[in-house]
Amino acid sequence: MRYIKAGLLDDVVSSYDQTKTTVQGRAFSKTVDSKTALGPPLNKFLDAFTDAAVVPAPNAHYMTPNGRVFIFQLEATGLGVIALYTINYDTGATAYVGKVQVAMPDTAATTHVYRSIKAIDTGTTGWKLYFTTTGSVLINGGSFVVNNLALADFVPIGFPTIPFATGNAQKAVYFMQDPANTGAAHVNSNTASAGSVLDIASNRMYVHNGVSATHQYYVFDTSAALTYTTFAITGTEATNLINHAGHTFVNGDPVTFTALTGGAGFTVGTTYFVVSAVAGVSYQLSATSGGAAINFTTDISAGTIGRAFGTSHASFLFKTGNLPVITGTLLLTDSEDFAQPQHGPLSGFDCAFFSTNSNLYLGKLSELTTGAVTWPSLATVNLLGSPNQIIAPAATYATWSNALDRAIYTVGTVFVIKSFVNNVIEKIFGGNNNRYLEGVSTEAIEFQPFTAITGMDVENGWIGVSTGSTGQRGIFLCDLRSDSHFDYSFITTKVLSLNPSVLKFLTTLDALYDYTGSLDIYYRTSGFGSISGGWTSIPFAEDLTAFASGTQIQFKILFSTLALDTSIHAQLCEFVLGYDSLTDNSEHWELSVDDSENGSPSKSAFRLKKAYPSTVPTLYYRALDLTDVTLVTHNTVTNAGLFEYSTNSGVSWLALGTIPNTVGTLVRYTFSSSPGVDIRPSLKEA
Repeated sequence: MRYIKAGLLDDVVSSYDQTKTTVQGRAFSKTVDSKTALGPPLNKFLDAFTDAAVVPAPNAHYMTPNGRVFIFQLEATGLGVIALYTINYDTGATAYVGKVQVAMPDTAATTHVYRSIKAIDTGTTGWKLYFTTTGSVLINGGSFVVNNLALADFVPIGFPTIPFATGNAQKAVYFMQDPANTGAAHVNSNTASAGSVLDIASNRMYVHNGVSATHQYYVFDTSAALTYTTFAITGTEATNLINHAGHTFVNGDPVTFTALTGGAGFTVGTTYFVVSAVAGVSYQLSATSGGAAINFTTDISAGTIGRAFGTSHASFLFKTGNLPVITGTLLLTDSEDFAQPQHGPLSGFDCAFFSTNSNLYLGKLSELTTGAVTWPSLATVNLLGSPNQIIAPAATYATWSNALDRAIYTVGTVFVIKSFVNNVIEKIFGGNNNRYLEGVSTEAIEFQPFTAITGMDVENGWIGVSTGSTGQRGIFLCDLRSDSHFDYSFITTKVLSLNPSVLKFLTTLDALYDYTGSLDIYYRTSGFGSISGGWTSIPFAEDLTAFASGTQIQFKILFSTLALDTSIHAQLCEFVLGYDSLTDNSEHWELSVDDSENGSPSKSAFRLKKAYPSTVPTLYYRALDLTDVTLVTHNTVTNAGLFEYSTNSGVSWLALGTIPNTVGTLVRYTFSSSPGVDIRPSLKEA
C-alpha cells in the first residue's frame, strides 16, 4: 500500500488554483493547540462576567451586521448596564470593548423584563440602541432608544451613564410612545411586547405586542430626529397648583422638571405624577401615582416641565389593529427577526419572522399598515420533522437567519435548524455541558450550555446564545454557516498525481482531534479547471476500494459539525490518501522472474510469500505498459482458464482450482496473445 499527502499547509490560497490548497468561505489558516491548521472559526465564549462583571439578562443580547455584540444586564435601581464586544464573522476573533449604563424608569421600584434588543451601529458614532421591556409597574415598560451613542462611549473603566433626554437629538434615552396613548394611557398601550423586527434598509422598527389572540405591531421610524418637548410653567404655593396654559396632561401622567426657579419641595429630574388636572389650565403633582398633592413652599416664578423618562413621540408612525389569531402561544423571548426568505411563497419579500411554541410564521412587512386587521400573506409551518427526529417539540426561543435561509429554534439546550417547510428538520445539535468557562482560556469550547439558554440571536450565519449559570455567565458563539450542510466553507486540495491505483482510505491529521466534528469528503478525477462541478461524495475513514481512480485526483473537504455530540469545526493539519498502485503486488505475492517467460505465449509468475488468514481470495492480474496504460485486467474466477498453479517450485503446473494457501505456491498467468511491449505485471486481491 502507498500513501500520498496532500500537503495542505504547503501553499494555501483563497482564489482557486488547482496546484495549491484553496480555502473558501470561512476556512482559513490559524494556530490551534500550537499547530498550524486549516478550518472554519472555532467556537467562542464571550466571558461577560469576567470581562465586564455583567450577567446577561434574558432576551437581552444582539449581534449586529457590523460585527458587534451588545449585552444587557438586568436593570437595577433604574440603571441598565450594556457591555459591548466585537466579532469578526470571518475569523471568529472577538474582543471586549467596554460598557455603558443607561437610565430606565424605576418609579415604585420597577423590575424590567427585556423583550427585545436591536441596534443600528453604522460607523463609530450616531448609533441607536433600541430595547423594549415589560415593567412590574406597567407605566414604566415599553420601547426605548439610546440615541447618539458612539463606540468611544464604551470603556472598561469609568463607564458613562446615559440619562433620560431633556431636549432634542441628545445622547440620551428616549421613551418612544404613541402620542394617542401616552403618559398614564401608555399602560394600556405597548407595554406587553413579544419582540421586535428591525428593517434597517426601510428605517422601520416593528414592535410586536400582545398575545396570540390579540396581537398588533407598533411601528417606529428609525431615521426620525428624536425630540423632547418641554413646557413653560409657573406655580402657586398657596394652592399647590402648577399653572400650565393649554396643557394636555391627565391624572396619572408622569412628568419631570427640566428647569425650576422657586418651588421649594420639588427637584429637577425627579419623577412626579399629575393629580387634580384641569385641562388646559393647571394641575397638582404627587410623588406617587394617585397620591396626595405635594405641598411646595415657595412660588415657582419660572420653570419648564416635560413628560418623564425622555418621552418622545417623534419616531412613532402607526400601529396596526389586532391581527389574525395565531396558533400556539406567542413567544415573549424576542423570537422575532427581519427575514428575506429565498424559498417558499414569500421568497424575495421583506418579512417579519416570529414564533409561537408550536409554529413558525412569516408575513410581508408591507401589509402591516395603520389599523390593519388582516395579514393576507401570513404563512406558518410546524416545528416538526420526520416521525423519528423529534417528539412534540415546544419552542422556547426562535430566530431567522437570512445567511442560512433557515429558522433556528430551541428546545431546552437542543437547537433545531429548519427550512420554512412543514415536517422537515435539517439539523439537530447542542446539548448540555457543565464545563466551567469563566476566567478560563481554552480553544475547545463545545456549543453546549449547562442549563437552558436565556437568549438567542443569529447574524451572518453565527448563532449566539446567552446563559446565566455560574461558570457560564456570557455568550456562546458558533459559526453555523461553515457546516457542510450549507456548502459555504471548505478546502480543496491541489490535484494529486498517482500511478493507476485502487483507492483504499482517507485520513487526516487534526488539531483538537478529540473535540472536533467529522468531515464530508468529495472527489473528482477530471474537470480541474474550475472549483465547481464534477464532485462525487466519498466516505471518510472507510474502505474506498469500490471508488474509481485515475492518474490524477482532487478532494473537496467540508466540515460536518452540527450534531448532538459535537459542535467544533475540525482543524486540519494534513490530508492523506492511502491507495494500492496497480503496478504494485499484493503484500502476499512477489514476482517470480525465474518462473516467468518472455516468449510466445508470454507468462507472468508470482510466488506466495505470506499466507492468508484463511483461504486464497480471488486474485487480479494486471499488466500495464511503461506509460501506465492498462493492457490486461483478468481475475482467477472469471478468467480461470488463463491461470495455473504449482506446488513444486514450477516443476509441474496444474489447471486452476483451489489455490493452496501455502508459502511458496506459484501462480502463473498466460497471455492469450503476446503484449508486444515491455510490461509491469502485478497480482493482488482487488
